Amino acid sequence: IGDRLSYSLAQIVSYSTSLRTLNLSHNKITGFGFIHIVNAFMVRYSPTDGVCQLEHLDVSYNKIDDSAAEHFPNF
Repeated sequence: IGDRLSYSLAQIVSYSTSLRTLNLSHNKITGFGFIHIVNAFMVRYSPTDGVCQLEHLDVSYNKIDDSAAEHFPNF
């Protein structure tokens, strides 16, 4: 899907309340696209009501570098 479609995917998952597993391995996603995706899940997460039900996110074999991790120090 690459970074171009990562933003669109982020829009879709931001409305999901039942998604438990998402496999995005081997999709040529860089840190830029990863930031959009993780932000979408963070918007849906609430510590009090636990809206985000995601238990497993596989982003292996993409082009995500350490600079993306700096945006999510507590994730």
